[in-house]
Amino acid sequence: GAANMGIKHAENGLSWADGDGNAATRGKDTAGWYEIDMDVVGTTETDSGLTFGASVDLDSDYASALAGTAQTAIDGEVFVSGAFGKFTIGNLDPMADDYGLTDIGLDGIGVDDAAEMSAYSGSADARWDYSVGALTVGVSLNTVAEDYGLAAAYDFGTFGVAVTFDHDEAGNNDSTAILLTGSVSGIKGELYYANDDTTGDSYGIYAAYTTGALTLEASYAD
Repeated sequence: GAANMGIKHAENGLSWADGDGNAATRGKDTAGWYEIDMDVVGTTETDSGLTFGASVDLDSDYASALAGTAQTAIDGEVFVSGAFGKFTIGNLDPMADDYGLTDIGLDGIGVDDAAEMSAYSGSADARWDYSVGALTVGVSLNTVAEDYGLAAAYDFGTFGVAVTFDHDEAGNNDSTAILLTGSVSGIKGELYYANDDTTGDSYGIYAAYTTGALTLEASYAD
């Protein structure tokens, strides 16, 4: 798992609810922050080479602690994998969520949210993921809501491309998105564009430069 701690600042004031649902910290511009994300995973492998497993994601952060839900087990899933790829059922992300714009900051400042506004609105409780060489493909669906999503990505080495499609049955909304990535000599870049029937267009650009232990990041979205 992983954890972080630090200080958050928002010009319009932070607004984390307390245990009674009251926005007790609204108007406070700067406050401490922490986040903990731990995965509990169990697997077993058969003589034929199949791997069966299950996992539970244990999350806690400052906002959920104030709301009285600091210790919450979410995102449980069960999976089987082999030469056919990996098939999973559980509380899952749709395929388009795997290929978004990188966010920046200690806990993310939300630039990626603006870029991905038109990326997907569907949900998923089942997924199939498969990789062969530099190619990765996947399908997600919600067996109750009848949402579904598709994704394909190819890694050319110094650059890569990913294309996604998402269908939201209840919202009658189709979304498409493309992500271009590149990396050379410590410089990493991303270009992202999405379109859906409801919101229209959204896009973003991300760049990072790493030298030694220092990384500088910049991002823009609309």
